[in-house]
Amino acid sequence: QLVALIQMTYPGAPTIYYGDELGMTGSDDPDNRRAMEWGKGNKELVEYYALLGNMRQTYKTLRTGDFNIIDTSDADNIMAYVRSDEDNTILVFVNNSDKAIQVTTELGSKYYGTYTNVLTGEKVVINANTKIDTEAYNGVVLAKDYTAIQVDYAALRSAYEDVKEEETTKATSEETTEETTEETSEETSEETSEETSEETTEETTEEETTKDNNEHGIINKIVKVIKEIVKVVIKILKHFGRH
Repeated sequence: QLVALIQMTYPGAPTIYYGDELGMTGSDDPDNRRAMEWGKGNKELVEYYALLGNMRQTYKTLRTGDFNIIDTSDADNIMAYVRSDEDNTILVFVNNSDKAIQVTTELGSKYYGTYTNVLTGEKVVINANTKIDTEAYNGVVLAKDYTAIQVDYAALRSAYEDVKEEETTKATSEETTEETTEETSEETSEETSEETSEETTEETTEEETTKDNNEHGIINKIVKVIKEIVKVVIKILKHFGRH
């Protein structure tokens, strides 16, 4: 973590060899670095690298600002420096030891004021009596003009969790749901078609029956009329027969 902190706050372009952010180790050739171990990284380290990377992206001063060393000769294993430009002043203290160290140093009045620890959001007042607490093999980054760092931690999961199996399970579940939906839709369509067909057949049968009944009634009426006409004709013939 200490090396990464110095890289992201020091002048120049920081270089991360793939897998460093996961905590992968290396050795002599051909074991300089094996294949990327997705899903097996150290979560804390992965998130720390992401935090530092976003910190450097957020603060232009860390990328292009001036660089000045802070005298810490009275504190062993402590290195401190200032990154500054017209927009901001950033103080960096790093501890290269296996124990926490409290740093006391005179920065000069031009650096006095209220700063914010970029990595924790904690406020720190810098004056002639300020003491800076640094953790073992780590450090602090204090910005005078503070901007909160935004990190999409959810997007880092594939580096330390095996999300491939989870995504496969999710995809399978979605496919099963789609297939079930399609089958249900097809069954519903078939049932609807059958019901519609039955209803149509019943309606057609009823219409045909009604039509047959109507036609039969008309024929009966015609037959009845013809019988009446025949009766009239017979009467007429009988009448003329007498004369």
